[in-house]
Amino acid sequence: MAKILGRVHSTIREELERVPRYELVYSATWAHGDYLRKQQNKGNVRKLDRDITLRSAVIEGILGDKSPEQISKRIKKLGKTLGIEGTVSHETIYSFIYSDCEAKEKELYNHLRRHRKNRRKQ
Repeated sequence: MAKILGRVHSTIREELERVPRYELVYSATWAHGDYLRKQQNKGNVRKLDRDITLRSAVIEGILGDKSPEQISKRIKKLGKTLGIEGTVSHETIYSFIYSDCEAKEKELYNHLRRHRKNRRKQ
């Protein structure tokens, strides 16, 4: 079958494995729908959404009127002693400030050097 379709045999096997055990007939429409569901559920979870201690350290730093660059360097330097696993870049912090619902509610952008509500494109 793989030679006829011009595909590698493992591709055909993986596609046929998508069929649920209770189904006896392969359905391309069902397989495609399954693929789309898996893509939606995969999601890209941001680092600050996964790690609560890192998130609270970032919020605390912003509320203390520190710049995202200062927060990033402080976490990188003192993170282990503060009980924080991992690091975070200043770009991730800016992304968090301008896109996260909780950050917008707390108006964290007001604690930045330039109190811009929306981020400027460069």
